[in-house]
Amino acid sequence: AVSAEDRVLMQNVRTKIMEISLESCNECHERWFDLDALNGVCSKCRVNSNNKNKYRDCNNMNPG
Repeated sequence: AVSAEDRVLMQNVRTKIMEISLESCNECHERWFDLDALNGVCSKCRVNSNNKNKYRDCNNMNPG
């Protein structure tokens, strides 16, 4: 049997798991967990903002 304390812990885990979702980047079209996307742009594209075409379709580098 599951104790009341364990039941609360399991519910907390389920809640955290349900909060996990895929993110997507509008620049490189990558879809993955924890991309740290801000306004639809992932951290990788923000760091490489001086080279906008690096991860784009026109450079055959679409990881999506």
